[in-house]
Amino acid sequence: MEHIPNDSEASKGSDNEIDNEIDSLIDEYDSFDDDDSEHENCEYCCANRINVSINTATLKDVRDVLYNLREYFNKFEIDVGSCPPLTARPYNFDFNGLSGLNILEQNFPMEKMTNITPLDESDPVRPIRLHTKYKFFTEDRPGMVLEMYARGRKTNQSIITLMQNILHRRFSHKMGLGGILIVKGGQLLQYNPKFTCEATYHHIKCDSEITCSGAIVNDPVQILGHHDGLLMTTNRYMFDIHSEHGNGFFVNDITPKETEYYGIFNVADAVCRW
Repeated sequence: MEHIPNDSEASKGSDNEIDNEIDSLIDEYDSFDDDDSEHENCEYCCANRINVSINTATLKDVRDVLYNLREYFNKFEIDVGSCPPLTARPYNFDFNGLSGLNILEQNFPMEKMTNITPLDESDPVRPIRLHTKYKFFTEDRPGMVLEMYARGRKTNQSIITLMQNILHRRFSHKMGLGGILIVKGGQLLQYNPKFTCEATYHHIKCDSEITCSGAIVNDPVQILGHHDGLLMTTNRYMFDIHSEHGNGFFVNDITPKETEYYGIFNVADAVCRW
């Protein structure tokens, strides 16, 4: 499944530059404003971005950019392939694919996120993210997707945070992905936010596959601090966990040598803002 970019693809940015940018995030705990215009006028942020818009980033474009993740895992593979049937194990969703019209929705109101009533039951566009800042809608058609495998995490950032940071540094216009992340082996850390009391964290064994879903947008990474040696980001970019242990947010694995990931993602065609 692994794709190795050619020289022209690999020249779009250096791994050392991405390493330095991630290190600076860890050292400074920067909190960024969400106004994209501020960052697009900054030479530091734009120097290594690909000049594509939301509707011109192809699966191959994203594949070649995310190939940089190989530096942060002992084993990493990524390529473009046909989406497996998502109604089967280990996914167990009620939709078949991640293709068709794919839309990222920004600033989705909390009351509408928790009380979703379709105006038309035959509406083919459905959400696969039910919280935080971004929501990914798909017509759930079969089609081509990004297939990714990773094992042996070598940094204290999660696979989701690494993906977000690389996309932010390498794409100049707003873009994003939606998809599914399967976690297997070892244990992961689950975050349960509380609105009236202290948030809680739980360790979940991944003896069988744990399914997570969500959206990744090329916003700046917002690092809030540490928990058990793992970097914590704002939960607006965390993936939902779907398991028998209850719903929560995926933080990271806590067993980097044992835990492996299999991801299926597609590129958003447009961003809608409220």
